Amino acid sequence: MAENLWLNTYRMMDTGKRHLKKCGFQWHSAVTGQNTSNYIYSFPLVKYKNDSRVICEIVVTRSTGEVICDVYDRSHNLYFPFYTDFFLFRRWKEKMNQRIKKEFKKLGILQV
Repeated sequence: MAENLWLNTYRMMDTGKRHLKKCGFQWHSAVTGQNTSNYIYSFPLVKYKNDSRVICEIVVTRSTGEVICDVYDRSHNLYFPFYTDFFLFRRWKEKMNQRIKKEFKKLGILQV
């Protein structure tokens, strides 16, 4: 069975503005609350002819380093195959997990 990355807890060790900007994160008002400062990073998981079909979004809370990772289709709906354990999607999910873990490593995000 493929791992459910979305159930794990992740932290980013360096949450300084300069580091986040260098990694490609952007401040976004939609993911920032009144008492928090959150930055968002998106990257394509599946592309077809230069069009992103499946996108991973990583949100980091600067004060705690807490990381939330979500996967969406191009209509910005949660991408069902990533969130299910249905055996038909297992191989597809494993490939997405590998790509996300690679990006986590590049960004300095660790599983706690």
